[in-house]
Amino acid sequence: MFTRLATADKVSLRASRISLSFLPMPSLAVIKHPRCPCCYAFLVPKAVYQPVDGMSTPLPKIVFAATPDLLAQIDGRGERSHVIRESLARYYEMLSIGRHLLRRRNLNAGDLTLLCHIGSSTAWQARDLGPVSPDGNAIAAAVADTEQELIDSFGVDRAEFMAHLRSLQTAEVAALIDSLERFWRATSTGMQVNPAGLLDEPAQPTA
Repeated sequence: MFTRLATADKVSLRASRISLSFLPMPSLAVIKHPRCPCCYAFLVPKAVYQPVDGMSTPLPKIVFAATPDLLAQIDGRGERSHVIRESLARYYEMLSIGRHLLRRRNLNAGDLTLLCHIGSSTAWQARDLGPVSPDGNAIAAAVADTEQELIDSFGVDRAEFMAHLRSLQTAEVAALIDSLERFWRATSTGMQVNPAGLLDEPAQPTA
């Protein structure tokens, strides 16, 4: 999945969109997103586990850096580890619901391939989940700005497709953005991914 580069004092694991560097300090790593220098996290490898109340098996421990605003949101909801864990679980459940709703729209392979093409150079942000322009959400706005020649090359009816995108619920927008990010994350590692399966449920990790 990653290209391994070794030096005298650190090992770097590099992908086209995210780089993971193990620093010369005990059991600590840092991840940075290349398009957003403010987004980074410190990770403790899987060998380090944290006991959690109510769970018989300790969980892998992850330590990350948060902005003051995000930290205030977390602390306003309870114990940090619990809040972060449960908030992410709810978010991923919302994404699953969003994918289900999107599949009911019967978007075809041309529609999904066009979205993958448009999303190849887009750095999505949290505010993109809501209205960002007169065209509605960020995905609808991106398609509205796309040249007609490109849309025609995928056999997409612009008016019909825009009607679908403008009517997306927030869960659908979030799920579509997440699916596009996972698509390009997978292709950046050399995986062959069919855009027609963009809305399929992600494969569950094996133990």
